[in-house]
Amino acid sequence: MKSLLITVLFLYSFLTMANDCLKSKIADLVNESTPNQYYVYDSELEDIMILAEVNREDYLYFYIKAKLEDGTRSKNFRGKDQYLKAVKYFEGKFKGIKDRWIDGDNLEEFQRYIDPPFNYSVEEAIKQTWSAKMAMSLGYNAIKVVDSAKRGNKYTSIEIVYLK
Repeated sequence: MKSLLITVLFLYSFLTMANDCLKSKIADLVNESTPNQYYVYDSELEDIMILAEVNREDYLYFYIKAKLEDGTRSKNFRGKDQYLKAVKYFEGKFKGIKDRWIDGDNLEEFQRYIDPPFNYSVEEAIKQTWSAKMAMSLGYNAIKVVDSAKRGNKYTSIEIVYLK
């Protein structure tokens, strides 16, 4: 009986330490939002963040970085969750969503669908991106290209507005 009690105490102690260790490995999200800006970042990987605000044209504008250049991702920060929280944070204060891609996954995905073998139109290629899918899931289905730049056949930037 005594050895069983010692074994149980050892297991309890071990599991408690393991749980504490796991908790310490998961970084907290830091929310430094103000009335005019939604700003959340990972406390350990500060470059992983979202910054959203409503601009002078009443468009909700996002900057989201969900992974580092080497592919590292946060254990707590999820782009989709933060995107939806930012939309809710500014609910009723914007008429549309504005995107500007100068690098990153959205521009790469867009370019992939512009190029062969897909050869999609600009609007159809935009619809394949994460950002467009998020905006459209909220009913912002009208896509308007505001500005774009190309070097040869490759887009170097594109600015888009999504409207209801």
